[in-house]
Amino acid sequence: MGLNVLDAFQTIILLNLGGWEVNPIVHSAMRLYGDNFWLWKFFIASASVVFLCLHSKFRKVKPIIVFATVLYIVIVFYHFLLISFCGTEASAGPLGGP
Repeated sequence: MGLNVLDAFQTIILLNLGGWEVNPIVHSAMRLYGDNFWLWKFFIASASVVFLCLHSKFRKVKPIIVFATVLYIVIVFYHFLLISFCGTEASAGPLGGP
């Protein structure tokens, strides 16, 4: 859940830096709920995590939990790189210099 919250905050930062949401479902939620989209995202992700944890004794559920965790780690790391790159670009002058 921490990775989901971090993803939501990083998405907000990237949107403020001029980025856009690639996921069409989240993009639709953003258009419907505006700045409160992260509440919708948190609720959906929380319900999914609770469902998976309640069914974690099933053999096929554990790989799904691992996959979702690794996917969120990759997304958060990618967002970190994008924010770092955008921050560098924003601080550079029009010709890439200070």
